Amino acid sequence: MFDESINQEIQFFQRKYPDKKINFEIITTEDLKKDSSIFISELRDELISELEHTEDTASLESKLDLSMFDDEEFRSLDEIMISDDFQQKLKAQKLQVDSLYNNDYIEAFQEDNDQSSLAALVEANRRLVLKIAQRYKGQLTNSIDMDDLEQFGMLGLMKAAEKFDLSKGFAFSTYATLWIRQSISRGIMDTSLTVRLPVHLIDKINKLTRLESIMLNEKLEVNLPLLTAEMNISIEQYHDLVALRNTYLSTISLDMPIGIDRDTTIGDMLPDNEYDIEKVIEHDFLRSDLEKLLDYLNEKERKIIDLRFGLKDGETKTLEEIGQMFGVTRERIRQIEAKAIRNLKKRANRELISDYYYTNGKDSIDDGKYEGNS
Repeated sequence: MFDESINQEIQFFQRKYPDKKINFEIITTEDLKKDSSIFISELRDELISELEHTEDTASLESKLDLSMFDDEEFRSLDEIMISDDFQQKLKAQKLQVDSLYNNDYIEAFQEDNDQSSLAALVEANRRLVLKIAQRYKGQLTNSIDMDDLEQFGMLGLMKAAEKFDLSKGFAFSTYATLWIRQSISRGIMDTSLTVRLPVHLIDKINKLTRLESIMLNEKLEVNLPLLTAEMNISIEQYHDLVALRNTYLSTISLDMPIGIDRDTTIGDMLPDNEYDIEKVIEHDFLRSDLEKLLDYLNEKERKIIDLRFGLKDGETKTLEEIGQMFGVTRERIRQIEAKAIRNLKKRANRELISDYYYTNGKDSIDDGKYEGNS
């Protein structure tokens, strides 16, 4: 990694100054070790020499602290520089990228498809992308966030690197701004809506909304003839655009997080109308109370009532079907059923089951008149 960085730096200077001969000298840790040892030795000798040629040696010794040269850490400076920890930190250093070198990055990328130069270009212009993305914060939805806007902008930046013409002499940042803005706008249009609309329709709806806002700020109502003339559309097309805006641009995803902790979605708060828990509980209580009432019937009457009303399995039987099961006529089954119902009505405690079958002031069970299948 370190050698690669050095090679990149050499290539960069060679591209920047093609007509100049540049000599590079790579300093290794061995060179640093040698230089540091020489420097320390010379410094010590110089100080000792000064001390020897000074008459007031006691005064000079008090000012000069030569014990530093005996310090184990100071003497092991060369060991520190060749240590694994120092080498790892040295290799971790990266070349500093800067937007001042945009043209050099682009040239290397366009000519040699140098991906490292493209990466350097993207990194050097990250602040430009973030600055432009901030302008679109008002268009954030539950489907996209700031990270998405940044990624859209980066795609536009890389597209600009492919298309930029160095020979024109323009600043890359000015050219890239247009691509970044377009990429972010398209990204929002393609991903922010639950139902995707064509880009040209989104543009028209946005223009329509902007003109309406301007008119409402200046006046109390929208001047429809003036607005349609400004957009060069008919009245019918205007109403179509408004319908599309109200239908597709106002939708909310059921997965949108809500609440302080953002751990609940709108879908979690909607009731399930297909499964009414109150009715299920009420039905269970009714079944329990009916079981108590059926204990007042004999075995045959209870069996017929069970089959007739489907109390066991939810499937009702006709008088004819029950008659065949008991080997009697349907008329006989009807008589037994009517008698059983009369007995139940006599035994029924109104306080016990009235809540279940008393509706709108009328009993749901007519006196002996059951409108069932016959």
